[in-house]
Amino acid sequence: MMERQPGRTPLEQDIPGQGLFDLLTRQDELLAMLFEGQRIQNEILRTLRPTIRIPGLVPEISDKELKDQLISGAKYEYETHEYALDTALTDEPIPLDGDFIHAWTDGDLSSIYVKLNNKNAGKLYFARRNPIKLRFFEFYLTHPAQIGKTLDLMIGREASAEAFTAEVSVTMLQKFYTLSSDKDSHFTEAIVQGAKEDEDLTGLLSNKIRLTNVSIISDQALDFYLLFYNTDGFDDTDLDLDTFCGMVQLDLATYGKQLGAAQYYHSVEGLDLNYQDEDGTNELHVALYNASVTGKNAGATGEVAVQFKYELRT
Repeated sequence: MMERQPGRTPLEQDIPGQGLFDLLTRQDELLAMLFEGQRIQNEILRTLRPTIRIPGLVPEISDKELKDQLISGAKYEYETHEYALDTALTDEPIPLDGDFIHAWTDGDLSSIYVKLNNKNAGKLYFARRNPIKLRFFEFYLTHPAQIGKTLDLMIGREASAEAFTAEVSVTMLQKFYTLSSDKDSHFTEAIVQGAKEDEDLTGLLSNKIRLTNVSIISDQALDFYLLFYNTDGFDDTDLDLDTFCGMVQLDLATYGKQLGAAQYYHSVEGLDLNYQDEDGTNELHVALYNASVTGKNAGATGEVAVQFKYELRT
């Protein structure tokens, strides 16, 4: 216990001595030295950055310099490739390098995967991870045969990868919403091959959305298409008035999974279909098209339920 000094008040006698102030001052000096060391390290990194690639650091290049390089062709942020899916491939080597791969297909994405850099590496399924954001120098592609279908791959590099990562991070944090049809109210008619049934599904939270996933449950294993339109006018013989804006194939005959002897299931994921209800009614104007020789039944033996997942967009 500290002894009180004569002639000083109790409060004054509790004030720390000069030695403690000296220690605190020394600590401030040490902190200043640490900050100066960090500043010097940052200067070294900035000096080396034009000659080496440091993971996680964005090269210091002005927007104008990047724009000039892209326009002149001195730099390419991405490239696209199309692969016909008619013939099955297993660990097919693709000699392309990049920082991410984003895949689209008009077929079924669920069984398509790649291995990066080494064919003994783990399988990366596009249906589970799309895009795949990893550095690679080549990859190995595997897919089943899908007659008449195409796989589109976008290979991104450097600056585009940095921008794309930020965009994906935002997307991952965005909420998604669902809209479902009613089996007793929607798509209840008989539909012969080459015909469709139009529906205006109400309940969108915005007139501008991005469809990301579509799933279907059906009594029949038929080759369906969902056709999307911007207004409740749907198709028109005058092409200037036809408001078609996209479609998704749901081929239950080929890819559907049956639950016992009951209904069939199928889904298409990884969609990036921008949709706008130009009527301003917050409706999804969608038609069910039958591409099968067998007709879709009406009523209880031809029930269909469709669920749409979507994000809001500006």
